[in-house]
Amino acid sequence: MSRRAPVEESAPSQTPDSLESLWREQKLVRNAELAIEVPDLDEAIRGTEAVASRNNGLVVDSEIRQTDGNRQAEIRVRVPSARFDPALEELRQIGTVDWEAVSTQDVTKAYTDLELRLSNKRRMEERLQTLLATNTGNLSAVLEVERELGRVVGEIEELLGEKRYFDHRISTSTIDLNLYEPPALLSPGFTAPVRKALGLSLTVLGTSVAAMIYCAFLVAPWLLLGIPLWWIVSRVKRKRKP
Repeated sequence: MSRRAPVEESAPSQTPDSLESLWREQKLVRNAELAIEVPDLDEAIRGTEAVASRNNGLVVDSEIRQTDGNRQAEIRVRVPSARFDPALEELRQIGTVDWEAVSTQDVTKAYTDLELRLSNKRRMEERLQTLLATNTGNLSAVLEVERELGRVVGEIEELLGEKRYFDHRISTSTIDLNLYEPPALLSPGFTAPVRKALGLSLTVLGTSVAAMIYCAFLVAPWLLLGIPLWWIVSRVKRKRKP
């Protein structure tokens, strides 16, 4: 019978010291959201970019919108996690903070579990490579080892992708800003009814003047005819009086 390749993973042999070293450094994901009223939006945007640059970060997304009463901007800033607190403090000085939320997610356990799984897979990969190099059995046994090795390598790549994702989230913090100017005392919507009423009044006035002109032209011929007739009738009546 051919010798079959081992496919079962052995449990990790972790000593208390090694486990303690894995948990020694906390893995934290920190993010923040701020709503800030600013006197001048353009200046606030330039200030945000300067804060990001001073803290070795960058503005990764920016959108400016115009509403009825004011302008506002949605800005996303990413900075190294080590510069999260200084950058956040500087951004608070851009204007008046109306709302703020800071979140901290502890992913230490998930990250440690991921590292342990990755370590186990790598040890299994080494055993399979050794078995493949020293296997003198038949072709079916060699092919089985190769298939198992390919499966393990694929799982290692997936775990490495997860680890890169965690590393990026841990090493970089995101700060989302909503910057907005104070609303204008007289917004465009405030004067719209006044303009509409004034326009309607002018329309009514124009219509009235036009009607008066029409009436004048309509009555004028009858006046021209009636005045002489009235004068003649009046003369006749005076002559008949004794």
